[in-house]
Formats: sequence, structure tokens, C-alpha cells
Amino acid sequence: MSGDKVQKGIKEDFAKLFENPSRESLRQLLANNTGEYDDLDFKGEWIDSSKLAKHIIGMANKSGGVIIFGVDESDNQLITKGIVLDDKTDFKKNIKKK
Repeated sequence: MSGDKVQKGIKEDFAKLFENPSRESLRQLLANNTGEYDDLDFKGEWIDSSKLAKHIIGMANKSGGVIIFGVDESDNQLITKGIVLDDKTDFKKNIKKK
């Protein structure tokens, strides 16, 4: 598949995820993905909020994007790990503060 077709397919998967955020649309994005791009970043675990802010600002300055936590990318293969949150309430409060 040519690079243009791959990029178009990824953009289409992004659109589906944003239009209808669901487990299925995320699964489709992950299944068809070929690695990280400027607008798609995978993090195997939660990162410090200052580092997260830098990633978000970088993506926002380009045209937006998605950071998916709980997924590692290695040798163009995606490895789902999930993330463990000690306290979901504290997590939500911290996100809202930033």
C-alpha cells in the first residue's frame, strides 16, 4: 500500500474515532496503525503532567492529534499494556487543573 493510501486510511480511522469515540473505533485505529505519526503518539504508561503538557502543546501547534496511553510501540508493532490508576477521582481532578 502506498504511503498516501496508508496516511489516508489513518486519517479516516482518526475521523471515526473522533466522530464516535468508542472501544470499537479505537480498536479499528489500533488494528490499522503502522506506528507513530506527528498526530499520533503512544505511551505505555501515564507520564508526568509537565511532560504531558509539552506533548499536547506540540501537537496543538501542528494541527492536533491523539495520545493513547497504555499502548507501547516497538518495531512498528503495538503492544497493549493498559494503565493502572490508583485513584480515578484524583486523576480526573489533576487533569482538570492542568
